[in-house]
Amino acid sequence: MTDIPLITLWEFSPPEGTAVRLTSSPPVRVEQTPFPQRGIWIDGNPWYCCGITATGIERATGTVPTITIRIQLTEYVKARKKLIFIPGTRITRYETDVLAVDGSNWSSGTNSYGTQNRRNHRTDVWIITRILDEAQNELSVAAQEEDEFWNELVRPETLDRCYHKYRGNACGYSGSNYWDAEGKSVSNKNSDVCGLRLSDCKLRFPTGNLPFGEG
Repeated sequence: MTDIPLITLWEFSPPEGTAVRLTSSPPVRVEQTPFPQRGIWIDGNPWYCCGITATGIERATGTVPTITIRIQLTEYVKARKKLIFIPGTRITRYETDVLAVDGSNWSSGTNSYGTQNRRNHRTDVWIITRILDEAQNELSVAAQEEDEFWNELVRPETLDRCYHKYRGNACGYSGSNYWDAEGKSVSNKNSDVCGLRLSDCKLRFPTGNLPFGEG
């Protein structure tokens, strides 16, 4: 069976205006017939080639990382950077396989890797918080996980209440033990509700490293 390469897609969606679709995967992975050396077509939409890297993505339990995104300033990106690289822009990074690519990217009209359904391997969602640096050919921005970004905007100064989204990225709980909003053990996942108190966090993280209200 032929190894199916992965491709990385980046969608930048500003608070207002049109989203910009980019890919940091080299165009040589597919034969770019209708869009030579500039991008790839997926579901009839172009994703323009652009060098993009992200650091600070992985996190330890209870620790919210500082994420840095570096974007190559191609001519296509330069023409749009004032509209998309602003605080509040949502960045969605998809890691999928080349089965997602339209057959029109090949001169034969058929995806050379097959016609079976594509597999999405990972999706990350971040929000731009500020511009870090801009050079002639590269722009750097700081970003946060989406849940944490909104938590910081709405969290009041309350000592015994957590405003993380339960089972979201900032919370991090993914266990199979369940409790209701009053902290009583339940067996049905549909009844699983976090009461957002410190005591509820301790039930779910009995060994410490509580993510309660951090960030």
